[in-house]
Amino acid sequence: MKYSRSTKYRKKFYKIKLITKILLIWYATIASLTFLTSETSAYYSTDNVANVTIQAASSWWDGSELMFVEKGAENIKACAPIEIGAEIRNVGSDMKTTAVYKVYYVDHGNPKNPHGELVGEGVINPLKHNESTMLTYEVSENGHYMFKAYQVSDYEGSADLEIWSLKIHVNCNAAKTNTNEEDDLNQEIDEEVEESNESKDDEEQTEDGIDEQEDVDEEPTNEEEQVNEDDEPINEEEKEEDEESKDDDNEGEETGSDEDDLDDDNEDEETVEDNQAEEGE
Repeated sequence: MKYSRSTKYRKKFYKIKLITKILLIWYATIASLTFLTSETSAYYSTDNVANVTIQAASSWWDGSELMFVEKGAENIKACAPIEIGAEIRNVGSDMKTTAVYKVYYVDHGNPKNPHGELVGEGVINPLKHNESTMLTYEVSENGHYMFKAYQVSDYEGSADLEIWSLKIHVNCNAAKTNTNEEDDLNQEIDEEVEESNESKDDEEQTEDGIDEQEDVDEEPTNEEEQVNEDDEPINEEEKEEDEESKDDDNEGEETGSDEDDLDDDNEDEETVEDNQAEEGE
């Protein structure tokens, strides 16, 4: 009887334990669901708490911002091959990493359009704030070119991720026109120089002819001087004779003038005497 009674109570307590376990599991499940689906409530506190936000290294942005520094489209009057360039500047914070740029080409039109051909690319080294650098490329064909630069990775600024330079035209036709104009101008200058040289030669020849004529004219003069030098004794004798004859003539003139004066005085005296006689009568 004792064994059957203990067995009876054991079975009874086993059922109670089982029901209790089921109730505990159900209660734990309901409580967990309640906490997971309930809203969080915020509250204010006067305690000083420092909040620090940590981001993954792959999402950091250095604050840099690239832009092209240009005043207008460029028309290069030259023929390929030639080096072209575009200035780019960092207007943001210092760059921590490099950036990339590419060069697009088209014979006619805008290289920015889908038909533009990628012909080159390069790397932009880190730039400090407001620092500039020149992007260059050696072109091998005449036509239109544009540079396209990319902002640094994880860029979060307001500018475009891809920025374009203005169009650069390698204008070989204009260069040939300028060359022809320069050739014509140089030819005109050369012709003017030749004409001036010819005129100078003519002037020099004319001056030489005049000098020769003067030399010819001077030769007889020199001969005459020699003849005069040879005739100097004769001329001196003639001069002496001329002077003597002049002296004689002067003496004769003086004598004649004295006689005339005497005659005039006599006539005057006779006239005076006649007048006195008339008065006496």
